[in-house]
Amino acid sequence: RTDQFSVLALMVPRFTVATIGTIVGKYGSSTVNGGWRLTKTPSGELEFDFQNTPSSLIVVFTTTPPLVANLAAVIIATYDGRSAADGVTLYIDGVSQVLSVSSNSLTATAKTTAAFQVGRSAGAIAGANHEFEGALGSIAVWRRLLSTAEIRKFTALAGYL
Repeated sequence: RTDQFSVLALMVPRFTVATIGTIVGKYGSSTVNGGWRLTKTPSGELEFDFQNTPSSLIVVFTTTPPLVANLAAVIIATYDGRSAADGVTLYIDGVSQVLSVSSNSLTATAKTTAAFQVGRSAGAIAGANHEFEGALGSIAVWRRLLSTAEIRKFTALAGYL
């Protein structure tokens, strides 16, 4: 229901404010439904979610806080387009993360006309911009799944930045 894609973000998170921080996404608002976003939770987990409506969504997150404050990380998220939580993979510094699923009910497309945003998201809650706290470096999005070799390559190259 949504095309395959992969997203990469070089980041250095901070945790001085206990809020959700959008790394990158194309997410709806109170007037535009649908979309996707990759976020950092207040405790350092990564969350990748897709939504058509509040009851038609996929939400997966890392099971342990993999992000360390003030430490650079290469984040890669892939989605195979099958509208299923097991089609999502999150990598931190080239290592595939164990994921937990909090919702797996996407029944329609998550495609949206919402603007592509880096470091913030309009979000579904009025007035909540979900601004990312920290530094974001390179951001890249592909309309396909990255291979394991490509993920290793991009992670290794990021070590030289």
